[in-house]
Amino acid sequence: MMDFKRKYFVVAMACLLMGFLIVTVFQDWGFIRGFLGDVLVVVFLYCLAKSVYAFKSVPLAIGIWLFALATEVSQYFKLANKLQWHNKLSEILLGSTFDFWDIIAYTIGAVLVYWVDERTM
Repeated sequence: MMDFKRKYFVVAMACLLMGFLIVTVFQDWGFIRGFLGDVLVVVFLYCLAKSVYAFKSVPLAIGIWLFALATEVSQYFKLANKLQWHNKLSEILLGSTFDFWDIIAYTIGAVLVYWVDERTM
């Protein structure tokens, strides 16, 4: 059932804004863009989903984590190249380079957003 939650939407938009700042301002800061950006994207997706639907926290956190993990696995197998998707949008959505640290970042993001959600939101 659709159930708009303003607080989740505000957090999602704040994450989106921080993501744009990371990509534009901190693009040369490897740790911030490469690691914190991946943590942030999991928080963004979780809060965006929670802003429009009353998902249960555990299945949503696991689902977002699995989605992020699937994206990373597609990078490992170079799925975009195999499908001949050579454009900026597919590079943004699927990424271009596998990195094990991204999996760690996604895990931290999923655990963190679940933990904060259960305690504060």
